[in-house]
Amino acid sequence: MATAASFVGMSRHFILTSIASVASVTRIAASGHVNSRQDTNVKFAVLITAVFCLAGGAQAQQVDVSKLKCKEFTELPKDTIVNVTLWLDGYLTDEEDPAVVDFDKMKGKADKLVSYCAQNPRLRIMTAAEEVLAK
Repeated sequence: MATAASFVGMSRHFILTSIASVASVTRIAASGHVNSRQDTNVKFAVLITAVFCLAGGAQAQQVDVSKLKCKEFTELPKDTIVNVTLWLDGYLTDEEDPAVVDFDKMKGKADKLVSYCAQNPRLRIMTAAEEVLAK
C-alpha cells in the first residue's frame, strides 16, 4: 500500500518526466520534424502533468525562461532550480539522443549551472545553459 509520501514522490517523478518530455518534443515540433508518435507523446505528457497538477501534487509556479537572468535563477528555491534545469536539459537535448532522464545527474547539472550563473549573474539562463548543459 502506497503512503502519502510515496504518492507525492511518484507524482513529482511523473511531473518532472512529463516536463522533460514536453520540453524535448516542443523543441522537435519547432524544427518541423514531428511524427505521430511524438505528437502522441506530447499529448500524453501534457495530460499526465495536468492530472497531477489538478490533484494537488504540484504547486503552481511559472518561470519565463526566455527572460530569466542568472542572478534570478540562483535565487530561486532549490526545487525550482532543478525543475528549470530539467526543462533546459530537455530543450537542449539533441533529437537523436535517448529520451532518458537521470535524476542523479540532473542535480549535478543544476549545481554546475548555478555555479556558472554565480560567476555570470547578468547572463540570460538560456545562454548559460547552452554553455553548461549542451557540452
